[in-house]
Amino acid sequence: MLESLEVDRAFLAQKDAEILDLKAQIYALEQSISALVAAKKPVQARLDAYKYPVLTLPNEIVSEIFLHFLPAYPEPPPLVGVLSPLCLSYVCRSWRGIAQATPALWRAIDLTQTEMRGSRMELCVPLLDYWFSSSGGCPISIHATDYEDSAPVISALTPYLSRGPEHLKLTAKSASQLSDMEAPMPLLCTLHLRFSKSVAIPHIFPDSPLLRAVVLEDYAVRSISLPWLQLTSLTLRDAFFDDCLSVLQQTTNLLHCTLLVWIQSAPQTEAVLPSLETLVIERGSNSRVEVLSGFNTPALRCLELPEAFVRPRRALDADCLQAVNDFIARCGCNFQELRVTHASSSVLGSRAFPSVPVITFDRE
Repeated sequence: MLESLEVDRAFLAQKDAEILDLKAQIYALEQSISALVAAKKPVQARLDAYKYPVLTLPNEIVSEIFLHFLPAYPEPPPLVGVLSPLCLSYVCRSWRGIAQATPALWRAIDLTQTEMRGSRMELCVPLLDYWFSSSGGCPISIHATDYEDSAPVISALTPYLSRGPEHLKLTAKSASQLSDMEAPMPLLCTLHLRFSKSVAIPHIFPDSPLLRAVVLEDYAVRSISLPWLQLTSLTLRDAFFDDCLSVLQQTTNLLHCTLLVWIQSAPQTEAVLPSLETLVIERGSNSRVEVLSGFNTPALRCLELPEAFVRPRRALDADCLQAVNDFIARCGCNFQELRVTHASSSVLGSRAFPSVPVITFDRE
């Protein structure tokens, strides 16, 4: 038994020694920690006093930087995602305040994204409220170009149209989906419409006294009634030339006109456009030089044509050159420039258009 007690005493003495050693190590570590804590304080103080350079900029400069983050107005940024103005407001409280205080950051909106489709559009109403309220008194640009879900998008937008957009781009199945848009749009300057179906009676667009530039595609050409006389710029695409001609005959104050049309035969009537300065015919699968015979443009200064109109590839195509020359001759002495697209100067001989002062090619 005595031997057992001796063993226990030796064991306890050993453990006491280990504890003393551990205490010594703990004390040494505590001293090291205290020294590190003391060393940390001035570093932390300097860090707390540091301001990131971007956060030292005046709010006006940051606001201007934010505006350059967006596409050039009136093109809209995405409604959501990393390229949306909303993304800027997520970075920090300071940036959120600056973004909310910059109305121009919210003056263009795009409702074309797949995230906005179908029933989800209802969930976006609070987001639309936030977007339009943040835009303050700025004129706004609205894009909604989705065939599949145009009805809910237009329905969601209608309450906000009363303040009057400056630029409006809509794609819908037919003009009938615009029936709820009855309020005048006193600020509207540009309008872009595209319909995939026709209607029996053209839809009368709301009163828009400042409307000057219009783009109509597909069945929008024959499905909408606009204040044609006040337009100065008109683009008609993917439509029959006969439908376009009936519109052009009412737009006598046009300065610029762009066409991408289907023509079945030479037109029997013409559109007299006494003020037209620029006429652009875009390249299409059914583009034909006969379209020029539908115009009477005494003030025309610039004509842009696709290569197929001016490059004779067959013997019969020589008539194309003559038709273009005849049209230019009818334009009178104001005509200054012929632009040929999808071509270089090698496609034409030097004497193809002797009366034209300037001929340019987009592939030089």
